[in-house]
Amino acid sequence: MQLSGYSLNRLRDDGEFILYRAHAEQTELPPVLLLTPATTRPSPETLKKIDHEYSLRSELDSAWAVRPVDLSDRGAELTLVLEDPGGETLDGFLSGAMERTQFLRVAVGLATALDGLHERKLIHKDVRATRPSRAHLRKKSVFL
Repeated sequence: MQLSGYSLNRLRDDGEFILYRAHAEQTELPPVLLLTPATTRPSPETLKKIDHEYSLRSELDSAWAVRPVDLSDRGAELTLVLEDPGGETLDGFLSGAMERTQFLRVAVGLATALDGLHERKLIHKDVRATRPSRAHLRKKSVFL
């Protein structure tokens, strides 16, 4: 995937990965999320995580997952390109107290997303609100 027609907005940096929202400078290009290692010399484990997430692309459904669409080598930097479901990262949304209805909406959305994974015999070993590549909230939907 050609990434030269996008402007980047950093959403999250957890020390291992940086998550960007890439907006198309030309309207015909779709917005995407970019997940890159946070360091210029990532560990083999970090690179393995990116490769593993990309390998799951055919197993994931856009109804409940942020799906990988490409694995790009931007110069010396490996980048996982993901569909952008819109919304905000879940950890950003959870920065304050929530009303009961908001809490239930997020809980049901997470349960639905996890159910989608489990139906495909996949296990998410790192469900956290701060998980940069997965937890996104859009209106009434939660994506892993």
